[in-house]
Amino acid sequence: MPKLASAYALWKKSTSSRSNESTPTASFTLEVLDVFSLKTEATIPIPDDIEERVEALVLNGYLSNVPQRPSLAFSFKTLELFRILRLVKPSFSAEAFVKLICYFYVVCCIICVLLAFGV
Repeated sequence: MPKLASAYALWKKSTSSRSNESTPTASFTLEVLDVFSLKTEATIPIPDDIEERVEALVLNGYLSNVPQRPSLAFSFKTLELFRILRLVKPSFSAEAFVKLICYFYVVCCIICVLLAFGV
């Protein structure tokens, strides 16, 4: 957990890139949800000094749905949007947020989103 917190702090400090780090030699691709870019897939570089894929995700601005072998990730910006919506309107539900994501992605229902949010 401390590694993820450090990775998040590093991402938050500099969201553009980690210029002082070595060039990644490996990467992986997974499904992502990001209401700001509307990406459906992202290729995540894994720097040589990183041991876990989850840590590489955090360094790139995503949080996975599971701690090991992630298959889906949410952007921190999307999660922050949900947090702010809940601060402004506490009755704003997770179900309403899922519907908002479906609207942005122009689909009727995203089963993986519903399962990921536990709705």
